[in-house]
Amino acid sequence: MKRLYIFLITLQLLFIPNLVKAGVQDEKRLEYTGSCVNCSLEYANFAGKDLSNKNLKGANLSNANLKGANLSGADLTYAILKNANLSNANLNNTQVRNANFDYANLSNASLVSADFSYIGDDNASFVGTNLSGADFRGASLGKAMFENNEISNANFGGAYFGGAYFWDCTFKNSNLKGASFTKALIESTYFYNSNLDNASFTWSKILNSSFINTSLKGTNIDQADKICNTLFPWGKIEC
Repeated sequence: MKRLYIFLITLQLLFIPNLVKAGVQDEKRLEYTGSCVNCSLEYANFAGKDLSNKNLKGANLSNANLKGANLSGADLTYAILKNANLSNANLNNTQVRNANFDYANLSNASLVSADFSYIGDDNASFVGTNLSGADFRGASLGKAMFENNEISNANFGGAYFGGAYFWDCTFKNSNLKGASFTKALIESTYFYNSNLDNASFTWSKILNSSFINTSLKGTNIDQADKICNTLFPWGKIEC
């Protein structure tokens, strides 16, 4: 057992410096060429950096610090950003299709007109995030946190919000057709002039919210676990 332990420690000591060296080399490649496809950038510190229009397709940015970074117009398709800090970052018009944002912090970031379609974004934080005009079609947003969001002209068609939390959010002129809110908690949230046709609210809780001027055709709102003080086109459901 002791020999095995020594072997594993030796292996780590040999491997980690090479990993760090590779990461440094990739950072330099990004800096000088503006492109770093499939790069290894775990734990990289890009806080406040200008990464606009960079090609980071397939890059591994897990645990990276991108706080306040400018990623506008960048290509992050298929990138991995697990546990990344993107708070206050600029992701306007960024291409992020099929990327992984599990546990990422996107609080107070700007995602205006960004393409986040078909991403994996479970347990991510969207507190105060600007999502106007963003494309989240088919995105997996399970257990994500949405707070203080003003969302207009966004596309969440077919998105999965299982177990997600919504508080003090407003959806205006947005598409949520076929979205799943299974086991979600929706509180003090307003849907105005939006499309929720065929959306699923199975076992969800909807409190102090409003669906005025919103299309709910084929929606199974009757299968919600609890509805309290919420306005619908046909009237109000009290507690």
